[in-house]
Amino acid sequence: MTTLARSIALLGLGAVFGGCAAKQAPPVQRYALGMSRAEYRDYAGAKASPCDAEPRWFQDELTAVNGLLARFIKETEQAMDPKALEHAKQLALLEEGLRTLPPVLKVHEANLQALKACDFRRAGAFPDLAQRGATLLTEARDLMALGPRFERPRRCARPRSSGASRALSARRRRARRGARSPPRWASRTSTSRGCRRRGAPSGSSATATSWRGPATRSPRC
Repeated sequence: MTTLARSIALLGLGAVFGGCAAKQAPPVQRYALGMSRAEYRDYAGAKASPCDAEPRWFQDELTAVNGLLARFIKETEQAMDPKALEHAKQLALLEEGLRTLPPVLKVHEANLQALKACDFRRAGAFPDLAQRGATLLTEARDLMALGPRFERPRRCARPRSSGASRALSARRRRARRGARSPPRWASRTSTSRGCRRRGAPSGSSATATSWRGPATRSPRC
C-alpha cells in the first residue's frame, strides 16, 4: 500500500513538472534603437502564451517596448524639417528605425493581442499598457510609412574603367595636348647656342619649325 502511494505521488509530481516545462516562457530578446533599449519575448513565435507567464515580467516587457516607441516618435518629430537643428540626427534615427523596427512592432502587436485572453488583463497597469501600446503602434507605423520621403538620395557610383580604356584615354589626352602646344624644340632658333640644322642658311633667324630641311642635328647639339 505504501509503495502504491509513493508511485502515485511520483506520477503526480512528474505531471506537474512536465506541465511547467511545457509552459516555459520563450527567451528574452534585446533590442536597441538609438539610445533606447528594450527587452521583450516573442510568445507567438515560440507558440507560447503570455497568459502562462509571470504577469509581472510580461508587464515589464510591455512597458519597455512602449517606452522605446514613445521615445522613437518624439525624437523623430523634426526629421521632416530640413531647417531644424537636429534634422540630421533625427533623420538618421528614422532611417535606423525603418531598417530594424518592423519585427519588433509585429511582436509587440501580437503580445498586446494575446493579452486580451489573459485573466489578468484588467489587473494593475495592463489596461493602460494595452491602450497606450495600441496608440503607439499606430503612430509608429504612420511615421514609418512616411519614411521613404525622408531617405537621403544615394549617389550614383561612376563605373570603373578597365586598365586598357584608362591607357587609351591617357594616350588621347597626350595627343590632344601635343596638338594644342608645339614641341619643346620648336621654340629654339636654329642659331641658338651655336646649334643649327644642316642645310639651313647661315645667319638665318628662322625657327626650326619654319625650316623644312633634314632634321639631323649638328654634333654639338
